[in-house]
Amino acid sequence: MRAKLVILGPLALWTLASLLVACGGASSPKYTGPTAGPTAILNGPSTSSATTYWSSANCLLKVELGADGTFIGDVNTDGTWTMTPGNWTASGSSSAGTTGDTVWIDALTNIEGSTYSQTFSVTSAGVYDTYQQTIGPCQFALQSGALTF
Repeated sequence: MRAKLVILGPLALWTLASLLVACGGASSPKYTGPTAGPTAILNGPSTSSATTYWSSANCLLKVELGADGTFIGDVNTDGTWTMTPGNWTASGSSSAGTTGDTVWIDALTNIEGSTYSQTFSVTSAGVYDTYQQTIGPCQFALQSGALTF
């Protein structure tokens, strides 16, 4: 009889704890970071140490943002990907502008989402492909790996 109690005791505690968590009786960690704007979609301390990047299938874009202000953009034009480095700066609270010698993606406007949610969207992206154009809205999904030259 004592052996059954020893086994049932931990099982009963596990069941009770599971019920508490499922019913909201116990707190679980909550994400408290940004959910919009360029700081919400960072891929690491810098692009050189990033382990993720963002890909937009509907706009044929890939981007990577470092906390140090570094940026890599990748644009698909007629089946050919063109990757360029640059720097990004916040533009207001929800957008990012980029600069560099040959940056093809120069703006991400109205960023909503986060690295935590693994998705984000923009109402528009400024892209230079022979001429300046604005495309969007664009939806991005977080990808493993990094954009490298």
